Amino acid sequence: DNYRCTDEILSVANRLVSFNQERHRKVLRSTKRATEPVRFEKFPDETLEAERIGLEISYLIAKRDRQPSDFAILFRTNEQPRPFEAELRRRQIPYVVLGSQSFFDRKEIRDLLAYLRVIARPDDESALLRILNTPARSIGATSVEKVLKRAVVSGDTFFDAARDAASAGEITERIAKPMLTFEAQLGKWRGRFKQPGTSLGDTLRALIDEIQYEREVEKLYKEPAQVQTRLESITQLEDALHDYTKRTAHPRLEHFLDEMALNDRDEIGGDNKKELEKNAVKLLTIHSAKGLEFPRVYLVGMEEGLLPHKRSVEGTRQDIEEERRLAYVGVTRAQESLTLTFAETRRKWGKPRKTIPSRFLFEMRSDAENEAAVAENAESG
Repeated sequence: DNYRCTDEILSVANRLVSFNQERHRKVLRSTKRATEPVRFEKFPDETLEAERIGLEISYLIAKRDRQPSDFAILFRTNEQPRPFEAELRRRQIPYVVLGSQSFFDRKEIRDLLAYLRVIARPDDESALLRILNTPARSIGATSVEKVLKRAVVSGDTFFDAARDAASAGEITERIAKPMLTFEAQLGKWRGRFKQPGTSLGDTLRALIDEIQYEREVEKLYKEPAQVQTRLESITQLEDALHDYTKRTAHPRLEHFLDEMALNDRDEIGGDNKKELEKNAVKLLTIHSAKGLEFPRVYLVGMEEGLLPHKRSVEGTRQDIEEERRLAYVGVTRAQESLTLTFAETRRKWGKPRKTIPSRFLFEMRSDAENEAAVAENAESG
């Protein structure tokens, strides 16, 4: 017997794994009766998939006495969590990414958000210090230290202190010049982002091109796969700005940054961060979820090319069977509630592409011979 899942969740899992020709697992049964059905839901795109799940989690925490730690969002690849992270941040719901790096902890995302923070808030000196020499601007650490000391004593901004330091002969005009050139560049972009009707995502792209940030990525990472992953992250940040603009009547850069801040969780460290994460929604790959269990699970991105993964779709029957076993693991992480979702379109490199619902959805619904049935019968989000 299996005491973890409800009988309905286990029934769906057993039905799925029964499609494997090489079965090493006995059929498990549950003594725990289901209080709600397994749900299959479709959404027009991955942004609405994340928004609907974020809304439901928010509602259940507020109205049903649920804790954030009751929820887990499981996915197949590390490229999937960005819209869920953005949505949970927007709703101020604490979360933690287990087994991989948070989208917002990636160097390129921290760098570009620091640019946006300085553009939106000129007095954000911690963000300024992060980007002052990223990409390199021939601004030496010793010169920065001299300017910072003057700024602390005088209470001036970094750039005002740089001007005064140059006038006082503490740094040369040659050293001050790249600092003040950068100040003017930031001022120009401040104006661009504030122009009425401007596209925040397109403006970020123009900024990235001007500072040649992608060339910086290519210098930092020698492996082509690493470079591609980092560049895809940058595209996802542009997507996040486009998503924000679509759902907001009067989009402003400052407001977007406030949504992404999640109460400055990124600045919390050590034991405090660990304590915060104890009661948090868990975002993790199915591989990372092995051995774990959660009261309420969302298994997202149930699409051909994601689950089963593209490599397996192009591989052998054994590869598909391995993916099916992985899907079984995902399904059986749920103790009380299981929701399986797919998006009808999903962006790749910023462009929406049509998807095909995962064959595993058909199998779990006993519709393996009628692939249209799942798409038609899944609840629309």
